[in-house]
Amino acid sequence: MATDKAGPGPVGYLVNHRDGLAGVQGIGFDYALGAGGLYVQSESTHLTARVLVAPCTVRGLASVTEKVELAHGAIPVRLFEAGLSWFMEDPDTERFFAVRWDGHTYQLVVPPQLGTATSLAYARPSGVIAEFHSHGRSRSFFSATDDRDEQGFRVYGVVGQEQRQYGGHRQDHAR
Repeated sequence: MATDKAGPGPVGYLVNHRDGLAGVQGIGFDYALGAGGLYVQSESTHLTARVLVAPCTVRGLASVTEKVELAHGAIPVRLFEAGLSWFMEDPDTERFFAVRWDGHTYQLVVPPQLGTATSLAYARPSGVIAEFHSHGRSRSFFSATDDRDEQGFRVYGVVGQEQRQYGGHRQDHAR
């Protein structure tokens, strides 16, 4: 019987038995089947992520858990605070910042950009592990444009205004 020794393909397939995950890992990502369903997982130098894509019960398999882990630890709060402060300097305009690992520490990256109340154009920075953009005074959500643009293997976030109704009047809160 002939065997294929070409090496791993772009997609791997793993099953989580009681002794751990078994199967062939892919170069790009893996499907992992566990007691709770089917997961997609991938790993890079900076990030490991696993998300449930099809929940179901599979008897006899060990459970798999969802996770997102940054290889260099948590991004410092001061970087988020600096980025959020920059967003709040002009709350009527969409803005963007990213976070890069420089080999020793996380760095805030703010590329050249042009934002309006409802759109944003910017030079996409290379080598970043997280990207965040604001929706100005609009609510926080991932738009169809965001879903189309944000296809890299990194962490993404959206900041917007939370709108609540209290006793007939509206209050806006940054989220």
